Amino acid sequence: MRKFILVIFSLSLLLPMLFSTKVMAEKREPNLPPPGKTVSFYLTKGGRLLESGNFSLAIAYLEASLKAPRKGVKMSVVQLAEKLLASARLYEQARLIREAGQQEAAVEKYLEIMKINPVDPRPLEFIVEIYDILSEQAEKKKDYREAARLYENWVKYAPANDFPKKLLITNLRLAADEAFTSSDVQAAVLYYKKLLELDPTDVQIEKKIQEIEKKQELAEIEKRFQNNVYDQTLTGELTRLSILYPEETKLKDMIRVVQGRREMRQADSLMASYKYHEAFNLYKKASLLLPEEKEKIEQRIEEIQIRTGANYSSDGIAILRGTIQGSVKLSL
Repeated sequence: MRKFILVIFSLSLLLPMLFSTKVMAEKREPNLPPPGKTVSFYLTKGGRLLESGNFSLAIAYLEASLKAPRKGVKMSVVQLAEKLLASARLYEQARLIREAGQQEAAVEKYLEIMKINPVDPRPLEFIVEIYDILSEQAEKKKDYREAARLYENWVKYAPANDFPKKLLITNLRLAADEAFTSSDVQAAVLYYKKLLELDPTDVQIEKKIQEIEKKQELAEIEKRFQNNVYDQTLTGELTRLSILYPEETKLKDMIRVVQGRREMRQADSLMASYKYHEAFNLYKKASLLLPEEKEKIEQRIEEIQIRTGANYSSDGIAILRGTIQGSVKLSL
């Protein structure tokens, strides 16, 4: 009797445990599509799951809809199932990418969904959400350049929204000032020009751009000047800038030096070819343009006088006076 009671007692303990284990197993089992249903059943269920954001299960039901018997099913229904399945797969990929911490990389997936299903508003909502989150994070880090880039993208996808526009202007201004302070001239000009596009009436920004561009041009021309690139294009550029910026007197002085150095180089070349008359005249011109190199130029002129005679001088005209008798050989 005690043995029977013990068996009954053991079974009373075992049955609830077996039932509990069965329930837990059922909960752990994925809610997969039941077999043997129609295309319409799977498609409807898959569409609802897609709308609710359960993308992985939506994929399973939509795949089942394409595997179900198609007898009597219209081609348009099949095409809809294919379109929804493609969207669901992209949604799931985007979800996984975002969970991996690559928020902006998911934007490409949402753009693909928009191509597949242009009437679906959710991809655009997700894109805006991403740029909202990322731009706020960049602002908190005081990374104004990155914040400006992110707000710019936000505005691109939500042009009617004034909120990102205002914050874009704020961060562009901060990024421009930061770039200008750190002597990143090209970046500063880029940001100021973007600001001017957003507000063409801002005179101060326009003046700032002109100031930076002037600084840029002067720095570039001075670099060429310091590198002794005394060609014709440099003279032309210096002349253009001296007209554009008449207050920059150093430009006219640079033109003088460039012209003088060119005369010197040409004179040196002529002297090396024993064309002393032409070299002499060019050295004279160079001495007027380069008073700071007068000593060097006078040494060259003195060398010509030594080679051609102590009293040599030339203005380009030879005058002979007197009477010549007999055969005479002249060499000039």
